[in-house]
Amino acid sequence: MFTDEQREIFSKLLDANWDMKHGNPDKAVEVDELTSQLKESMGTEAFDKFIANGKAMFAPKVRMTKDYLFNLLENNKHELIDIARGHQMLGKDEMVGITDDELARWIRGLSESELKELN
Repeated sequence: MFTDEQREIFSKLLDANWDMKHGNPDKAVEVDELTSQLKESMGTEAFDKFIANGKAMFAPKVRMTKDYLFNLLENNKHELIDIARGHQMLGKDEMVGITDDELARWIRGLSESELKELN
């Protein structure tokens, strides 16, 4: 549950994020500031859980394929690392300083059953 303060911050965050994604890149700083405020108000663990649950509910569902994972490696390495961590396919220690080549080897080594676990 949000407090009134958190609800107000979140509302502003949604508006600023929408503006940023629809042609106003200057809103990025405001989005970052509001995100930090909300995270501080909620606490890191509660904030991270809230964001993860929101992504699970509203993010488009994609079928994980090796091609999709290689695309993430090229264009959004952080999301790829989050996927690997979230499914505990790579341990926390393995992620520290991991290189693109190491991630590519990990993707190539995924079995069909491991890919299904990602979906």
